[in-house]
Amino acid sequence: MPIWVHTFHPLNLKDIQELFLLTQKYENVPVIYGHMGGIHWLQTIEMIKDTKNAYLDISAFYTTYALSLAIKEIPERTLFSSDFPYGDPYLNL
Repeated sequence: MPIWVHTFHPLNLKDIQELFLLTQKYENVPVIYGHMGGIHWLQTIEMIKDTKNAYLDISAFYTTYALSLAIKEIPERTLFSSDFPYGDPYLNL
């Protein structure tokens, strides 16, 4: 079973980095980093690139540039999702 982690507030970058250490330690457990890492989307994308069991969810992403970068950098591990009623699933698709 995958684990989904909420990466917006109250988590900060240090918290996300610690979660990546656990993700790397337990490489048989898929971990989905929700909301693209929140305001730490750039660092989260970079960490996911190097962690084979890490995935990114695009619900309630921070900026459209983050979505574009994620799709270019890690298309096979960027997951479509919705945080309805926040955001517009049609635009995300």
